[in-house]
Amino acid sequence: MQFAEVKDASLYQITGFDAKHIYINEQKVNKTLLLLPDKMLTSFDFRHFSELTATDINQLLLHAFELMIIGTGTLSAFLKPELLTLFHEKKRGVETMNTHSACRTYTILTAEARAVAALLFLPA
Repeated sequence: MQFAEVKDASLYQITGFDAKHIYINEQKVNKTLLLLPDKMLTSFDFRHFSELTATDINQLLLHAFELMIIGTGTLSAFLKPELLTLFHEKKRGVETMNTHSACRTYTILTAEARAVAALLFLPA
């Protein structure tokens, strides 16, 4: 799926995705990534949603956002209750959904200038 033209090159935007890649500002990414409007990170100790730990979540919570969207891969999945609690303790919102839905949701929320982050796992 392709999205509209990038209007602000200073922001990281999802410009498309397919079964094996996510395109950020037309750049093909083929690994797990954390995306915020002003930065993209791709170095993590985990590769799959099921590998997330409390330490990982606490590292993610160091970034500035109000809502994190987690793209869980091909299928939607839920965070373990103990990981969900970490978001609530920091008064941060979190939603999980399949990665393609997460890409679309992130694009809409950044267009509204929302303080959003997306942790995106590629579909297996």
